[in-house]
Amino acid sequence: MTTRYISDRSPFILKLAETCRRTGKSRSAIYADISAGSFPSPVRIGRRAVGWLESEINEWIRVRAAQRSVRFNQHPRNLSGAKQRSTEA
Repeated sequence: MTTRYISDRSPFILKLAETCRRTGKSRSAIYADISAGSFPSPVRIGRRAVGWLESEINEWIRVRAAQRSVRFNQHPRNLSGAKQRSTEA
């Protein structure tokens, strides 16, 4: 696969296979999340074809990564006052 370098100013549409690859989600999970309102809606690119704006998929991934960082940092094991495991035998 060839890497494309496209300016953020020009929209790029991803087909379903590429959207699945980038997000790690299956087709059914994507459509379930669209129905739940937690995933970007596709745009029609033909009579029987849809795609997703690359910028919206990138933003969806960025938000998920930011949420992971917040959740990880708030986990009890990661709080500064949490008990540390003893290394003494």
